[in-house]
Parts: sequence; structure tokens; C-alpha cells
Amino acid sequence: MRLQDKVAIITGAGTDIGEEAQTLREMLSFTKKKKADPLMDHLISFRDRMEHARVLLTDPALTAFYFVTLPEALPIAVVTRFIQWFKGFGIPVGGVLVNMVIDPASVGPDAADFVKNRVAMQQEHMRTIWREFDGSSSSQ
Repeated sequence: MRLQDKVAIITGAGTDIGEEAQTLREMLSFTKKKKADPLMDHLISFRDRMEHARVLLTDPALTAFYFVTLPEALPIAVVTRFIQWFKGFGIPVGGVLVNMVIDPASVGPDAADFVKNRVAMQQEHMRTIWREFDGSSSSQ
């Protein structure tokens, strides 16, 4: 279900629930005076603000979310899940930034085995990142 559909369900967008409630209250009221309903006014205002937020968040000309991850299995899995959720809600994803990548050129032959293994692991995860995120990633 897209974000706008969920917002519509929560706020009653597409139906004028406020007017229906007001009409029903007036019909059932002993006094036929129209009274302001601050709660209903607040809810309608909230619905309008939520719709405005939905428009901003789902317009690719105005918004794009960038995710930051590490070249490790768990952070990649988390970002993958988040990207799927955002796309499912119709929110544009701009790309993925990868932090803490060790530059293989900076690791000399006398580097500790731990560092060499870490670089090899990161390179494997970087291949996964490039494959999974359609090349829309950058390492920093």
C-alpha cells in the first residue's frame, strides 16, 4: 500500500468526513444552531497538512532520500529493507552513500592481515552494493 493510500485511510481524504459529522450533529441537536467544532477543525487542518507532506515527500522534483551505509552485511540488509519500504510508499530514493571504506591503494604489502582481510571483505560488500542499488551509490 502506498503512503498516500495510508494517509487517505487515516485522515479520511477523498471523503468529507468533517461535513458528514457536522451534518449528523446538527440533525441530532436539540438546538439548531451551528456550532464551531475546534476538534473537527483541528482534524481537518491535520488532514490538509498530511496531504501537503505526502505531496512533498513523493514528488521526485522536490525530494530524494539518500541512505548512508557501511560496507558490511548487516547495514546493507537494513538499507535494502528501508529502500524497499520507501519505494513502496512512493518516496523517491536518490542513492546510497557508503562510509568507512578503506582505500585498497593505501594498504601496503606490510599491512596487518586483519587490515588486508577487512579490505577484501569490504570489496566484496561493495560489489553487492553496486549490484543491489543499481550503481546509485558512492563510497566515502
